[in-house]
Amino acid sequence: MSTRGVNEKTENSVSEQTEKVDHTIIRLVKKLAFPTLVLAFCLMYLNSTWNRLELSTLVYPYAILLLTLALVAVIYAKEIFDTLSKPTATLSISESVKRLLSEWDVSILVVVTAIGYIAIMETVGFFPASFLAIVTIMYIGGVQNWRLIGVVSIATLIAVYILFVVVLGIRPPSGYVQIEFTVPW
Repeated sequence: MSTRGVNEKTENSVSEQTEKVDHTIIRLVKKLAFPTLVLAFCLMYLNSTWNRLELSTLVYPYAILLLTLALVAVIYAKEIFDTLSKPTATLSISESVKRLLSEWDVSILVVVTAIGYIAIMETVGFFPASFLAIVTIMYIGGVQNWRLIGVVSIATLIAVYILFVVVLGIRPPSGYVQIEFTVPW
């Protein structure tokens, strides 16, 4: 191996060691996001079943819930202890947030699109809201061909219409804007 290769490896390892990591708070948020989501779902389940169902039917689900809550508590304790016990050079909170947003920008836009989809469905109805959501998510996902986006969106909605409205007889939300499709058969 040449000395040039050894020098490059040494320089790379030094730069990797001095690279700053995200701020402690941001690292904790990243590590605890999923356990927090699990905790939220557990609490929502508990809220939706408490005093509504007979306790004898909930013994097994509540045992699983209790086990899940215990595991979440252990994960919280471990991650907090591990993160706080290892002091490292960190970025500022604003730099860490910028890095986080640049890593998760597509995911954040998809979540915002989903929230918008749910919000406008009652107003404009299922099919127009679904069309907008499909177009937006395809564009966010990197599809730049508008013809492809249009064809896929329309084909998907036609398939959904045939399956749910025609075959199964399910009426999706129509919203305040009444758009009725009639089937000739």
